[in-house]
Amino acid sequence: MPTSYTKASVREFIDRAAKNETQHADLLALTKMLTRVSGEKPKMWGPTIIGFGTYHYKYESGREGDACRIGFAPRGAQIVLYLSDEMPGRAALLKRIAPVKLGVACVYIKSLALSDVAAIEEMSRASLAIMDKKNPDNAKKRA
Repeated sequence: MPTSYTKASVREFIDRAAKNETQHADLLALTKMLTRVSGEKPKMWGPTIIGFGTYHYKYESGREGDACRIGFAPRGAQIVLYLSDEMPGRAALLKRIAPVKLGVACVYIKSLALSDVAAIEEMSRASLAIMDKKNPDNAKKRA
């Protein structure tokens, strides 16, 4: 997710990007849930990602930057959730959320109505915990 924070309006983006009323409601609901779970206000990362919190990363190659701790984005008729792929119990949570498509750290859902929202919340909390463990300096800044 190599993109940068912008000052664009999250609500204006949702209003423009939603493909239909159901997706619009889902995007608003995810924004509300992830704000509560993360304790962070939503911000736009690049033109299409709604992110929560910030962490600094540095690869062995020397490349480094900042990214959102967790986030999501509408992608056509689907919504992609950006969550860690390293959490224990991920497979069981994904079965509860089903139907999904997967990328490495991406979980694609069709709608919240077809998903177990509690499992999405659990995955979000677990992803944030992993981010804090990997980036303890960022966790201390928020404490």
